Amino acid sequence: MPLYAPAAAASAEVWPLSGLGLLAASFSPESGCAGSNIGNNQAFMARTHVPAGTPLTNVWCGVRDAGTWDAATTGSTLGVYTDAGVFVDKITASDALWTTTGWVGGALSAGPVAAQTAARFVYLAALVRGMTVSPTVAFLVGANDGSGNLVWFNTGPAGTGATNRRALFVGSLTSLPGSFNPTSAGPAPTFVPLLAAT
Repeated sequence: MPLYAPAAAASAEVWPLSGLGLLAASFSPESGCAGSNIGNNQAFMARTHVPAGTPLTNVWCGVRDAGTWDAATTGSTLGVYTDAGVFVDKITASDALWTTTGWVGGALSAGPVAAQTAARFVYLAALVRGMTVSPTVAFLVGANDGSGNLVWFNTGPAGTGATNRRALFVGSLTSLPGSFNPTSAGPAPTFVPLLAAT
């Protein structure tokens, strides 16, 4: 006789994403207590699980501390990539995107990305441009933990086929790239930006 038997209808999620109206997120927003600045011309990508039957219409980023726009440089945006790192779509560029706190973002410019019958992974991306004061974005895991210390963080064990990085960032950009290699692009940090979709 087992000493412990789980409840028959127990949920794996104590607080589901639907409680915030979200369909997919790079991590549970409750875990976004750490924060880090995203500098100009940097794009952070986060591998994000999308459940079966879920279309993607809007992309959002959790901003803890607002930045200040230089009133000249354009191109701040959020985007979606396939799990192979191929660009799908982005929201219309918004120069003031990073100048408020809370959830920032909006609708994908080409309309919803269709739902699929099977669950899938995508990369959600955030590009910062033209900020005289960088915004602080919510992150999973402290940005000061150092990539050398969390060598298990970004990919799975050898032989499992889990070689796509959990998160990465690419610098020196004026727009989101057309594609990237999810197994090797950019530094693979030990923190994931809070990106979500509805």
